[in-house]
Amino acid sequence: MNLSASQFRDGGLVDSIQRALDDADLEARYLEVELTEGAVMTDPEQSVTILEQLSAMGVLVSVDDFGTVIPA
Repeated sequence: MNLSASQFRDGGLVDSIQRALDDADLEARYLEVELTEGAVMTDPEQSVTILEQLSAMGVLVSVDDFGTVIPA
């Protein structure tokens, strides 16, 4: 599942993903979320926290667009 930068920064993302997994009766290991490098690097400290929470749930995370210029 692709996440936009605004979705990734949404304070309720982890809870939303957990609810969706529960509603679908799906194990987290079957879900992979994909983000852009820009989404992650906008606020690296917050991103680490979110990525750690997703990882602890068992959700797979991939980051795409390495080397893309991040607008100032």
